[in-house]
Amino acid sequence: MASGLDLLRSLFGLRTAVIRTPISAADVMAKLRAITDPDIMLFGARPIRGMTGPNWARVRKRLPYTFHNSFQTVVQITVFQANNGAELRCTSWMSPFVAAFAIFWIYGVTRFGALDPFSLGMAAFMLALTTVGRFFARSEHRDVVRIVATNVEGKEIIGDAQ
Repeated sequence: MASGLDLLRSLFGLRTAVIRTPISAADVMAKLRAITDPDIMLFGARPIRGMTGPNWARVRKRLPYTFHNSFQTVVQITVFQANNGAELRCTSWMSPFVAAFAIFWIYGVTRFGALDPFSLGMAAFMLALTTVGRFFARSEHRDVVRIVATNVEGKEIIGDAQ
C-alpha cells in the first residue's frame, strides 16, 4: 500500500536520475545549450525547451505546437565535475506554479467553501484535472533524461527512468 507521500510524489511527478559522462562539465553545458531552445520559442526544432545557467539547466520536453499541457514535467539538471568527467543530477516535478495553484484551489474550496456538493465537485474536478494532466506527462522525465544522456554521451546510473 502506498503512503500519502508516495501518492503526492506520484501526483506531482517527483523523480530523480543521475547521469555520468566522460566529458567535462563545461562540454556538457555546451551540449545542453546546443539542444535547448528558449522557453519563448514556439516553433523551434530542438528536442527540449528551457533555460540554462553556468552549471544548471531547467528544461522540459518539446511538445507539438497543437498540444499544450500545463501539468508538463520540468527537469532541473545540475552539472558537477567528477573524477573522470561530469555527473548530472536530474530532478523532475510538475511546474511549481501549477502545483501551487492546484493546492490553493483544493484548499480554498474545502476550507472556505461549505462542504456542499458544488464545493466538493470543484475539489474533485481539480484532482481529476491534475491526474489527467500528469497522466499525459508520465513519460516526460524518462524522455528528457534519455535525450540528455544521449547528447552528452553519458549513461544513467541512478534513477527511475529505465
